[in-house]
Formats: sequence, C-alpha cells, structure tokens
Amino acid sequence: MLAATRRVISSTPIITSSISRNVIRSRGYADVATDRSLVASLVCPHSPIFIERKVDLLTVPGSAGVFGIAKDHVPTIAELQPGLVVVDEGGKKEKFFVSGGFAIVNTDKTCVVRAVEAVPLDQLDVDAAKRGVQKYTQELATSNDNEAKAKAQIGLDVHRAMCIALGVSA
Repeated sequence: MLAATRRVISSTPIITSSISRNVIRSRGYADVATDRSLVASLVCPHSPIFIERKVDLLTVPGSAGVFGIAKDHVPTIAELQPGLVVVDEGGKKEKFFVSGGFAIVNTDKTCVVRAVEAVPLDQLDVDAAKRGVQKYTQELATSNDNEAKAKAQIGLDVHRAMCIALGVSA
C-alpha cells in the first residue's frame, strides 16, 4: 500500500495549471526594490488630509491593535478604533488623531485610510479632551435608555483615546 501511495505522489505534478505557474512566477522574491515607499492617503468624508503621499511606514490603530503598514504589506481591510495614525516619512513622524474608520491596503503598494474625522495631534485641546471624558462618564452613569448609553460610550471611548494620544490622564 505504501508503494502505491508513493507512485501516486511521485506522478502527481507539483504545479497543476498555468494559473499556478504564473502566480508563482509573479511573486518575484529576487527582484531588487528600487522604491521602498508606500503610497498612502488619509481622507475624511468632508476633505482629504493628504493624497498619494510616499511614506516609509504608516502606523494605524486597528480594532485588534496598533499595526504598521509598509510597502509590501499583505492586502487587507482593517477597522480602525479611535487613536493615532503615525506617518513616518524619512525619519520625520507626523501624527493624526482619528475617531475611527478603515485602513485599506491594496496589492499595488498603496494604502487608503478612510477616517470619520482626522485632526493633526497638535491641534487637539488637552482640556477639551479631559472635559469630554468627564462629560461622557457622567452621561453614561445617568443614562436610562440603550441609545443614550451607546452614544455616551462612544463619546467616552473617543475622548479617552484623545487623552492617551496626548499623553495625559483623564
């Protein structure tokens, strides 16, 4: 029985179709990378923050945790939670606070971050973020219906994330 199994395995071609051969050939591990940049965009419904900017690394607050996106990142769609998007461009880092959204990494070495709101970190008001935590904590504690509690929880999560991004305690 073992001998029969060996014959079947040895007579089975490793690549069974031209599609598989093309996929394997197109991977290109030995190619020399000439451009090590990711082409990234950060857009909001009301206006773009930046479009098609060449960056070395984009760090985003995914719902499963913070992760970095470089030129050869696997194509993916990730939900974003409130937090920092960090753009690393030649060692210079630019930080934006996003309230949530999606990061879409494409096969063509591009990434689009679609955020509900995005603000440069230096434009956030520390006192307003702290007041927001207090306000939404109070609303969450005193709300009687589920819709009001859900709105208060979202507000609390966003303002807590702002405080964390600003490096202050609420």
